[in-house]
Amino acid sequence: MPTLPLISAPPVFVVRPTSQRLVKSTRAKLDCLATGNPPPTMFWMKEGHTSGILLPGHEQGHVRVTQEGSLIIGKRQHFLVFKGFLIMFFFSEDVSDVDSGFYSCAAASEWGSVLARAELRVVDSADALKHPPIIELGPSNQTLKVGSSASLPCEASGQDQTVWLRDGIPVLDGMHPRYRLGDRDSLEIRG
Repeated sequence: MPTLPLISAPPVFVVRPTSQRLVKSTRAKLDCLATGNPPPTMFWMKEGHTSGILLPGHEQGHVRVTQEGSLIIGKRQHFLVFKGFLIMFFFSEDVSDVDSGFYSCAAASEWGSVLARAELRVVDSADALKHPPIIELGPSNQTLKVGSSASLPCEASGQDQTVWLRDGIPVLDGMHPRYRLGDRDSLEIRG
């Protein structure tokens, strides 16, 4: 039986890393998988850092790359059982501000290379992960007679508090006799 020739193929991503926003003291995982013939060599780099590349199965501090090509930032608890006794080793090096940045996953072979990047943004609290507020009912332009009162509505979702500004300065209830914060975050301006 004749032997079929091997078909060579450049690296192609099967899974690309996606950008993430994470809270401090959690663990990050960026997935990356490429195929090709011959199978490409995969590695990760953090942009702007001179620490070099990280290959699958290797670790630098609290950053490691799995054999499958996923980048893991942060360590967790490791348990060891010996003769029926549970012994725990605890590592708590999770993501912090210094881990924020762009990470690149590369796959290379003699037939070519591909590069994909993702941003990891570490934030202080879960509140920072919320979506920005959406103004469902906002103020509209009004033409009023001098001395008359105006009501400016504001109904928004996704935030705890609405703050009205005049010339960049917050309008606080009771601070000026003409301004009053009304129902449902509206601003009442008396004539």
